[in-house]
Amino acid sequence: GNSVLAAIVAGAGYDVLTASDGQEATGLAEHHDVDLVVVDLALPSEDSLEMMRAIRKAHLQVKTAALADTLSPEALKTADLLGAQAVLTMPLAAQIVVRRVRVLLQRRPARY
Repeated sequence: GNSVLAAIVAGAGYDVLTASDGQEATGLAEHHDVDLVVVDLALPSEDSLEMMRAIRKAHLQVKTAALADTLSPEALKTADLLGAQAVLTMPLAAQIVVRRVRVLLQRRPARY
C-alpha cells in the first residue's frame, strides 16, 4: 500500500517522504517541510496519535489523510481521532488519490 501510494503521489509531481514507523516519520518531519501526512491505519493507533501530535507541533497547518484496508467503522473512528481530513482505501486508484491530495493541499486553514 505505502509504496504504491508513494509512487502515485510522486508521479503527480509531489515530493514524497516515506517512513516505516511513527518514530521515523516524526524524525523526517523535524527536518523537512511537510504539508500532508498519510497515516497507515495498520500502525498501532497509539503510535499514530503520538506521531501526529509531534508532527503538528512542528507543522501547525499540516493536513492528514488515513490509509485503510477497508472503510470499517473502526477505521473511520481511528481516522477521526487522528484528525484526518480524508480516508484513502485499498485498492488505491491513482486518479482518486491524486484528486484527494490536490483538494487537501488546496484547503486553507479556517480563520476564526
